[in-house]
Amino acid sequence: ELFAFISALYRDAMDEVRARGRERDRLDIEAIRRFADAHCTENITLEQTARQFFVSKEYLSKLFKQTYGIGFAEHLTALRMQQAKELLADSTLSLHQIGEKTGYFDQAHFYKTFRKFFGITPGEMRQALKTDKTDPSL
Repeated sequence: ELFAFISALYRDAMDEVRARGRERDRLDIEAIRRFADAHCTENITLEQTARQFFVSKEYLSKLFKQTYGIGFAEHLTALRMQQAKELLADSTLSLHQIGEKTGYFDQAHFYKTFRKFFGITPGEMRQALKTDKTDPSL
């Protein structure tokens, strides 16, 4: 009986050690999302982020999409585009400056991405946002 009792304790202890090891090795995908959110206006990439968190870019990409239903690059684009829209509405910055503040240092790429995301150009968005602010019915 004593041997069986000690064996059971040993098995329980080993199960606990294995469980904690798996937990420690688990990637904190929420920390990665927070990192991306905090650094979205910088020129970060999936590959750089994967290196930062010591995982492969393929694994990070797959886990990010499984967890959030959107790819890492698409998440960054959405964050950048929302920030660009806010800057268009609330600032007198040039479109080039807005592009740079949102992580796009190539103005043509910023315009192309903005148009693809919103369906209109940044200039058209700025005009629409100005119109919305001056229209008392909105």
